Amino acid sequence: MDTSNTTDAMPKEQNSAHEAGISTFLSTAIKYIVSSGLTLTYVVYLMWGIWTNQAVLPGPPIAHFIIFCFCLTLVAYLEGLQVAILAVEHTDARPKKMTHPRAFKLISSIKQGNNVEKFLIGRQFFTIFVFTLMAQVTSFPNISRLGIPSVIWFIFIQTGLPGAMVATTIGSLQPQLLAAKDPWKFLDLYGSCSVLYLCYG
Repeated sequence: MDTSNTTDAMPKEQNSAHEAGISTFLSTAIKYIVSSGLTLTYVVYLMWGIWTNQAVLPGPPIAHFIIFCFCLTLVAYLEGLQVAILAVEHTDARPKKMTHPRAFKLISSIKQGNNVEKFLIGRQFFTIFVFTLMAQVTSFPNISRLGIPSVIWFIFIQTGLPGAMVATTIGSLQPQLLAAKDPWKFLDLYGSCSVLYLCYG
């Protein structure tokens, strides 16, 4: 049996797999760098707009900073709680009573009556409210364009992308990932029960 062709093919397959691995790594790295750079740029833009008192919502910059941080924090709790509660609502919480007391208290409350539905309805209301309020402090219609062409400004700024991307990346995606990774730890965070009761109305 002639094994020369098989022997020659093995290095080629290894090289192809190696090249595919490098290509995947590079594309992933570029994706992370671009998305992280864009998010950081948007954070700087939002802070600059708030600091220079360019927001649509009337008021001093310090009040806008407080509103912005409050909105991001509340969104983070709302998004993370939804993932964590739905992940563990049907599990036995008693083993977590000593190690995660706040999470045990929260799950004990959520299992009573129709509290899951009440939480989801309240969460939806506050999510809409928070994003609406956040839009008021992250929209700057009269801010300087710094010489950026109108088309680019419209696509990347005027559409509301900065506030939406920062809120989604920091306020929604990260808490969801943390809650999915360790729902009990997220439920045990200080403030989780307060947000839950807020959603109950």
